[in-house]
Amino acid sequence: AGTGALGLEAMSRGADQLCCVEMGSKSLSILRKNIEICGVTERTQLKKMDATRLPKCDAEPYSLIFLDPPYKKGLGEKALQSAARQGWIVPDALIIWEEGSEVSPPDGFSILDQRKFGDTQATFLRYAE
Repeated sequence: AGTGALGLEAMSRGADQLCCVEMGSKSLSILRKNIEICGVTERTQLKKMDATRLPKCDAEPYSLIFLDPPYKKGLGEKALQSAARQGWIVPDALIIWEEGSEVSPPDGFSILDQRKFGDTQATFLRYAE
């Protein structure tokens, strides 16, 4: 989840809820502050866990996912596989994946678009289940 900027922007544009998965204590602290500043605490879940080892989803699956793993460690692929396997993603969901280079999505995900912003490669995916 990092700072939550993209998720919080989605909330400001009409998203009903936000679920942030983050492992880093420093990032979680920043994330909590940003959520409070934006006034969406009641509609936000913070989950301190490893996104590559998600448990079964305990809520409605998500239709919009922002993925921003540490760059060049192969964690994005593992996180997507885990989310799909554990029921976190609805069919036809849109995924925006930020990475330091071009990515190869796992089976079940198709690339819609790729854009480069400085050192960041943004890949837009669709989940086909």
